[in-house]
This record gives sequence, structure tokens and C-alpha cells, in this order.
Amino acid sequence: MSAFSSSTYTSQDYAKYRPTYPESFFHYILENAKVTSLQSLTILDVGCGPGTCFITLIPELVNLLNNDNNPLKEVKLIASDLSQTMLNEAEREITPLLSNTKAIEVQYVQAKGEDVSEHITKDSVDLVIAAECMHWVDAEQFLNGIRQIMRTGGTLAYWGYVDPVFTAVGNNEDSALLKKLNDVYEDFVYVGDGRLGVYWEQPGRERLRRLYENINEVVESDGEHWNDIVKCIRDPLQGKVQTVGNADQGALKMEMTLPFESFLKYADTWSSSFKWNESHPEEQRVSKVFYKKINQVAQIDLADEITIEMKTVYMIAHYK
Repeated sequence: MSAFSSSTYTSQDYAKYRPTYPESFFHYILENAKVTSLQSLTILDVGCGPGTCFITLIPELVNLLNNDNNPLKEVKLIASDLSQTMLNEAEREITPLLSNTKAIEVQYVQAKGEDVSEHITKDSVDLVIAAECMHWVDAEQFLNGIRQIMRTGGTLAYWGYVDPVFTAVGNNEDSALLKKLNDVYEDFVYVGDGRLGVYWEQPGRERLRRLYENINEVVESDGEHWNDIVKCIRDPLQGKVQTVGNADQGALKMEMTLPFESFLKYADTWSSSFKWNESHPEEQRVSKVFYKKINQVAQIDLADEITIEMKTVYMIAHYK
């Protein structure tokens, strides 16, 4: 997490090259939270980063506010992050989206996920969202704090993605080729000596690779506080999809086709890459080293299109 909090971390590149979540997924969350039955709505985004979630949500919220068939009249958004750099970027991106509405208020809070409840009124939040950040928090502390600020019947939705899986190079879906590419990724990013693996912060990265198994277990075993749970885990490398409850298997399918150069720029936004790049000369940037290693097993030009799918997890639970 310290990499994203650094004043030298380029939040614009994070926002530009990171994978994005399907717009339909946010609609799915709002439906689960039953926001159209509310007159007033408060949403907390934990670990908001450069404002990705609220940037996507605001147009949909504006449509709900302008729909006379919905009772919703006012919305409060609370964007929280440990990194002031990320909050500054979030405010820069979000502010222009509010120019035509006075019904949405935004508050920015610099705090750890475990501490954000100290800055928010008790029993005031209808929906808590947390994208790609649950691996940074202590599950028990975080959930204890969230229960203090969440209204009865409120909704917790968190999700994450990890480890892009190569599923095609152009139109080539040859399994032997794809296995080679995915093996290079695994070796360079985690396994091989002197590779990127030593630069990942632990235990956070391992929690994410295990698709939030730790916090999932805490929520699913706590029937006293949480019910109506839906969960979906997608692992394209193994070809498996696991669900709990009436979860939509495709709600958080993150598959994208992009130039290989854009993928490499995405690789440079990893927290481990930030640390690696600070301690290596320019010619040994993560993107350049990874490019060379990929081309040892397959000739892929920077302009060539590749298709990847992320391993993903989401859970939505309702507070009793």
C-alpha cells in the first residue's frame, strides 16, 4: 500500500492503464442495495483510489435523481483513501461530473480502511463499496468499524481482481502458446529468483491472490450481522466459476482486448513495479524486462493485440 501512498506515484497512469469494471456491475450493486426505495442515499467508497467507482456511479445516480418515478432526492458520497495523492486525483476527476447537479454532495476522507469509521457518523451509511483494496485491511477491524456506521439493512459490496490470464494473441487461441505466456507471467511476477516477487507487499498480495478468502470467511461465518450473501469467484486459468447465493456469474467478468504496449504500461502501475522501477535503471523497467521475457517464448510486437481475463471475486452482503 505504501507505493500508492507515495507522493511520487503517478496516479494518472494508474487511472489510465488499470483495468476498468463493467458499468453493468455497478448497476448490479445498486439493484442489490435497493437504492431506488430510498429518499436519501449515502455511499462510502473505501480505498477509492483515483475515484474510479464514483466516476462510473455518478451518471447513474444523476439519472435516478432525475427520474420522477424514484423517491431518491439526495446523495452523499464519501471517498476515502490512505493516499492523499489518490484523493487529489479523485477530486480532480469527480468535481466536473457534479457541475449540473446540487443533489450530490462529496466528502473526501484520508484514512486507512480500518479507521475510516472514525470520520463518519454512526448509523448513517446505506452502501459501502470497496474495490481492489480488501487485501490491505485487517478483516475483523474493518468489519467492526463498518458495522458501526452502516444503517440496518445497509449493503456491503467489495470486489477485486488479480493476475491477468492470457486467453488470445490476436485471433490465436492456441493452448500451448497461451500456457507459455501465462508461465512467463507467473515466473517473472512471483516465482523466479531476482524477479518481481520480492517487491510485493505481504500479506496483502497473497490475500488478493487467494481472492479474499480471509475476509470472505469472516463475513460468511457471521450470520449474526450479515445475510443475503452473494459471492462469485472467477478463475479463467483453471476454467472455474464458483458462486454463493444467487450470484450473477458474469457480473464481474473482466476480459479485455488491448495492444500489448498498453498491457505493459499497466504492468508498470503495479505496486511492486513502482518499487522495482525506483531501484533499477530505466532500461530495466518492469515493462521492458517483461517484454523481453515474453518474446523469448513468442514474438509479440508492441502493437499486437492480446486478450486477457482477470481472476475476479466479488461479495455482496446485507447488514442485519
